[in-house]
Amino acid sequence: MWRRVIDKDGNVIKDNNIFFESLRREHQVASFIEMLDTDLKEIPDGKIFSKHSENDLTNVISDGNIDVDTTRATRRTGEITLLNPEAEFTPATADFDSEGPWVGKIYLNRIVRLYRGLYVGEQAYYVPVGTLMIDVCDVLVEQNMSLVNLTLSDRFKMMTKAQWGYPKSYPKETLYNDIIFDIIDSCGVQTSGFYGAILDGLKDRSVADRKTNVKITFEQGENKGDKLKELTRRWNIDAYFDPLGVFRTEDRLRPRDKAPVWNFHAEESSDGRNGMLVSIRRSFNDDNLYNHVVIIGTGNKKKVIRAVRRDERPYSKTSIARIGDRMHIFESDKISTQAEANRALNRAWDLRFQLSEEIELRTISNPALEGDDVIRITEREKAKIDGKYRLQRFNIPLVTSLQTHQAVNIIYGDDL
Repeated sequence: MWRRVIDKDGNVIKDNNIFFESLRREHQVASFIEMLDTDLKEIPDGKIFSKHSENDLTNVISDGNIDVDTTRATRRTGEITLLNPEAEFTPATADFDSEGPWVGKIYLNRIVRLYRGLYVGEQAYYVPVGTLMIDVCDVLVEQNMSLVNLTLSDRFKMMTKAQWGYPKSYPKETLYNDIIFDIIDSCGVQTSGFYGAILDGLKDRSVADRKTNVKITFEQGENKGDKLKELTRRWNIDAYFDPLGVFRTEDRLRPRDKAPVWNFHAEESSDGRNGMLVSIRRSFNDDNLYNHVVIIGTGNKKKVIRAVRRDERPYSKTSIARIGDRMHIFESDKISTQAEANRALNRAWDLRFQLSEEIELRTISNPALEGDDVIRITEREKAKIDGKYRLQRFNIPLVTSLQTHQAVNIIYGDDL
């Protein structure tokens, strides 16, 4: 969860509790947009406020929404509607020349940073909710009135069309972070300075689990963004751009150990604070439950390597005797030793020996939440729920208060 709270002038407030406590009380929504240069710094006169006494009423954010989805490479996308009576948000080129430079505040691929917050008395406080690039700009004009609709996506866009112009290889035992760094650096993503990439050192892992166990080759024409997402997912690394537009990675091997950052519940305290929970839907499935995992390594031409694990515990709720033999087989020519097969088996068991519990809830908005945050959800009376869940998808409304979340709880078979 994002904890750096600012005022309208960009000053970081020392006591952020005033912001988070006010979320649980009745409040007025505030938001603003910053226009940025390519170094992610605000341009002169680049702020657009939704509601502010010092702001021209023509510069108003009429509507807006940010979607956060941890299953996508492009984690954050957004849509914004701006009132445009003076045409200052209409994309245009100099002297109406289609090949001329962009002029004005809004144009395609302009980087903007969005903030969402609330008023505490007369003072507004904000947190960043996305640093996005403009993908589509629609200008609507009718009877001398104008609206501008923007569609935006986060800075992963810088990698969506990037390709290798020639084959590139990394030898066995190359650090994962070295490959990640090379890919993002080659796509123009900042790797140093205030907005430089922050890569997780994976210090909780063994040394072998921070490196490739085979040679990695990228072929000419392969997409860099697609391969980055594929590899980080395989390596159990969460890779994304944060609300300030900084590229980050986080180790996801033990996500269930993360502490909750926020609690949604259905109760209201005597001092007027509420739990922010509006409605909840809870469902379970065993689509990803396997109790028999087999790893087959064919990298050693002289010997096939095998590693097997079965749930045969007599009192287990997921044993083969109780629910049948649910087998998952993984075969790879990149596995050539028993140690590699055993490591692959442990990873596969964690990924396949599990039940899924999915939660969909509607709440009063907390704009500071981040994808993959762990939250606590409590509704003991009807939903019979009081536990920790990982945020998978949610939205952040810019001018309204209702927020929708999808969260998951991975229930490991060993815990049943």
